[in-house]
Amino acid sequence: MRARCVTSIIRKHDAAARLAAAFLFAAPAPALAIMAEDSDPAGDALSAAEELRKEQEESGARKAGPDPKAGKDFSAKHCTRCHVVGDLNPHGGIGSTPSFQLLARRDDWRDRFETFFARRPHPVFTEVPGMERWSDAPSHVATFEMTLDDVADVTAYVETLRD
Repeated sequence: MRARCVTSIIRKHDAAARLAAAFLFAAPAPALAIMAEDSDPAGDALSAAEELRKEQEESGARKAGPDPKAGKDFSAKHCTRCHVVGDLNPHGGIGSTPSFQLLARRDDWRDRFETFFARRPHPVFTEVPGMERWSDAPSHVATFEMTLDDVADVTAYVETLRD
């Protein structure tokens, strides 16, 4: 069981995380060999999210379109505990955590927000129904659930911060 968990961790994360997982969990030699594989957890999450989006659209489970106001409200409730988010908490957040405004200026901002739930440390405390979590580690903060509609709403809100 532990070898399977370590192998999963090693496959899905960057080189530093792979090395840390191997060291912390004393991964067996076959798992260490996997460290050489290139993997893109955010890309995997984006692909899985796209598949889930299509399924939900076909079944009518998704709403009409993204709502920036709903994204701002969601961000105020869940994201401001770590990030500076727009004008919601200009002196808040955790010092080492990038602000939404900083992230919004990156060329890859949209991909980052659409796949944030698969990027460390978010998978430990963010649950997206229909998406497999890559970590069973206990959360260091209160967990929350969000739908792909919520992800789209937050992304739409962040787009307003780019102006």
